[in-house]
Amino acid sequence: MTSAETDDTAFLRAAIRAERKRWTEARHAVWEAFLQSQEGLTIPEAVKRVKALGIGQATVYRNVRELLQMGLLQWVHDPNGDHRFIAARMPHGHPVVCQRCKRVIWVDCHGLSAVERLAALETGFTVKGHHLEIFGLCPNCSRLSPDGEPHPGKPKSPRKPRR
Repeated sequence: MTSAETDDTAFLRAAIRAERKRWTEARHAVWEAFLQSQEGLTIPEAVKRVKALGIGQATVYRNVRELLQMGLLQWVHDPNGDHRFIAARMPHGHPVVCQRCKRVIWVDCHGLSAVERLAALETGFTVKGHHLEIFGLCPNCSRLSPDGEPHPGKPKSPRKPRR
């Protein structure tokens, strides 16, 4: 890792090297676009983010496909049912998605390998992997009422009329 290289870039380089893929600045820029978004991006949003770098739609689609295959991107559903892609930063992580603000937090779920083994035993399948997406409301959104306003605390006592 060079002194100017971030831990995230070093992680990407190592993953690409492990997959025997070629390092390209376009692949790096596409991954960085997803990495910088807490709520993930749709492909059209990613295209807009990297367009100024001279990266076209076909390059974005190709790199998204390859990054998904390498496990460096993962898709999640947003509240509208659209696929959003997020940069995966941990090998056994799974996204927890806020249904209101679309924020994504990663959690480490090593215990799912036991679920895969159980599924294989019960079904006879040769299990190759899984996709788990956990969703709910983040702490900030949990403090809001269904209409998006802060939950009222204790009911306020009625005001005394002015004299």
